[in-house]
Amino acid sequence: MTKEERMKNWMEAEEAEMARVLAGPPEGWDSYQPKPFPEDDGSAFGAGFYANLRELHAKETVAADDLMIGVRRRQVTIFASVTNVGKTTVMLNHALAAAGGQAWLPLLPYIPEKPLKVVFIDGESTDDELKKDTRRMLDRIGFAEIALDNFIPVVDGQIDGEPLDLTKQKHFIHIKRFVEYHKPDILIIDTITSLFSIYNENDNAEIVRKVIRPLKALAIAGDCAVWASHHIGKAGESEQAEGAYKGRGASAFGANVRGVITLQKEKSLGDGYVKLSLEKSKGCKMEPVNLKLDFAGRTFDLCAPPPVATTPYEQLIGIFNGVPLKTREVKQSLSKFSDATLERLLKEAVDNGDLVQPTRGSYGKPIAQSCKEEGSADTSLTSVSPYRGEGIEGKPESYENKGNVLNFEPDPKNAREGSLDCTILQDESEEITPKDWKSPF
Repeated sequence: MTKEERMKNWMEAEEAEMARVLAGPPEGWDSYQPKPFPEDDGSAFGAGFYANLRELHAKETVAADDLMIGVRRRQVTIFASVTNVGKTTVMLNHALAAAGGQAWLPLLPYIPEKPLKVVFIDGESTDDELKKDTRRMLDRIGFAEIALDNFIPVVDGQIDGEPLDLTKQKHFIHIKRFVEYHKPDILIIDTITSLFSIYNENDNAEIVRKVIRPLKALAIAGDCAVWASHHIGKAGESEQAEGAYKGRGASAFGANVRGVITLQKEKSLGDGYVKLSLEKSKGCKMEPVNLKLDFAGRTFDLCAPPPVATTPYEQLIGIFNGVPLKTREVKQSLSKFSDATLERLLKEAVDNGDLVQPTRGSYGKPIAQSCKEEGSADTSLTSVSPYRGEGIEGKPESYENKGNVLNFEPDPKNAREGSLDCTILQDESEEITPKDWKSPF
C-alpha cells in the first residue's frame, strides 16, 4: 500500500467518524440500562473474571512454558533491530531448528521435547527469496525433512487481491482463523512495520490498539508465543535508551509486552558480527552474546563473548604470571594508569596478600597462590614440587637462575599435559648447575 493510499484511507475514516459524531447519539440512547449483575452464576461474566482469589487458587491453571529464551507461550516478544543487521536470519535460524526438533544457540539451548510447529508470516520477502534462504539454512541446520512439515510460511500473502494488512479487520480475522487452525507453538511476525498500517509510531494509544492488543489476541487464539520483529530506527537513534525501549516509536512497544530482544552490529569486531541481548523477560535472564554470520550458510554462529571490563586492581593482579616484576616493569605494562595510582594499588595488593615483595622494589604472586591458580593439586609450601607436575621422577634437565627466582624446565617425556610451572624463591644469586643442585626443602 502506497503512502497516498494510506493517507486516503485515513482521511475517509476520519470523515466517517466526524459524520457519526455530528449525527448525534443513537435513538433511545438515554433509555439504555446496563444488564444487572447475575446473582447466582459468577461464570456469566466470562473467562478471566473470578468470584474471589480462592476460586483462582482452586483452578487448575496451565503454566506458560518457555519455548525459547525470552519467547513464552501466550505472550508477545518484540525483536528490535536496526534494518539490514540480520534479525530475519536470526529468527529463521531458530525457527527452522525448533521446527526440526533441534537446539540452536543462543535462544534455544536445549533440544525441545518435540519439534515445534512454527507459523512464519513474512511481510518483506518474496516467496522465491524465502525459499532460497530456508534451503540454504536447512543445509547447514539439518533435520530438513522434519522441519519441512513443521515450518508453515505465509509469504506474499494477499486477501481479495490486497497485500496482507493486519490493521484491517477482514485481514486480521483471516489470519486469526489460520492460527486457530494450525495451532502453532510459535507465531513469528516479520515485520510489524510491513504487516500493520501505522500512521503515527509515536502514538502509544494507536500502537496499543492497532498492534499490541491484536498480537496478544493471536497469542491467546493460537495458544502460542508471538515473536514480532520491529525496527530500532536510523543509525544512532535510541542508543542511549533503556534496552527494553529501543524499538522505534512509542514506548508501548517495550512497556506492553513480556519480552524484548535486541540485535545490534558489533562494528569493532568486523563485518558480520552482531550482539544479541535479552533486554526484558519475566523470570528469565541471559547475558549479551556475540554472533558471527556464516555468509555461505546464512546462519549466525555463537562466538566468544566480549571481554569483561575489569577494575584497575584486577588488571594489576592480572599481569603477574608467576615471575616477579619490578616497579618499573609494572608501570610500563599499565602505562594508562598514573604512577601514584599504581603505587597505591601495589601497596593495597601487598596488604591484601595478593602480592608479595621478594626483594625491595619488586612484586610477585605468593608461591602457593601461583601454583594453586595453575592447577597444582597440593598448594602447601612444603609440598610444592620444583618440577613441572606431581610425582615426576628425576631431576630437571635444565634450569637457569634469574635474579632470585628459579625457572625449571623439565624433561618433556615426564611432563604431564596441562601442568604448568611453579616457581620457588632462592636466596643465593650465584649460577647453579645440575650437579650442584640441592632441594631447598
